[in-house]
Amino acid sequence: MFSKLFNKNKIDDVDEFIEECIDKLEEVNDSISDNYGIGNYERWDFDQETAEIIFSENGNKKLIAKVSFIGSYSANSESWMWGWGNDSLLPHLTKEINKVREFGEKNDIELLTDRAWSAEEEAGWAMAAVAFHIIGGKGVYRGVSGSNENFFLLHEITKAGNS
Repeated sequence: MFSKLFNKNKIDDVDEFIEECIDKLEEVNDSISDNYGIGNYERWDFDQETAEIIFSENGNKKLIAKVSFIGSYSANSESWMWGWGNDSLLPHLTKEINKVREFGEKNDIELLTDRAWSAEEEAGWAMAAVAFHIIGGKGVYRGVSGSNENFFLLHEITKAGNS
């Protein structure tokens, strides 16, 4: 599915590479969901200044996650935009995500080097999985805000003091 978006590159089977990335991320995300309940909280709030997502329930902070902003999928424009290509984000939020672009440059993969491109909804999770594969981390969180799906690389997850 994604191979048409890749140039000839050093990855023999792009679809297989992405599927492996997705499989790995699904395992990791299942584990953090089991251990921390991520995805089950009533509310999430993103703070650009601190690079944190705060998960809460009934007005009480439950978890705090240090994050990088991977990118976003817009249902309105049916497009994907890398975090490093989004001028509204503070630079420290996408510093780690630049490694994805560097990987794309090294392997001649336009999908990882183009700031934004037309995409279907599943591209968000696919690109998040590739970013997780390249950078590492604790997992990925998708926060929905209106018609946008925002993807965050989770670096640290801690239980909040009042949980």
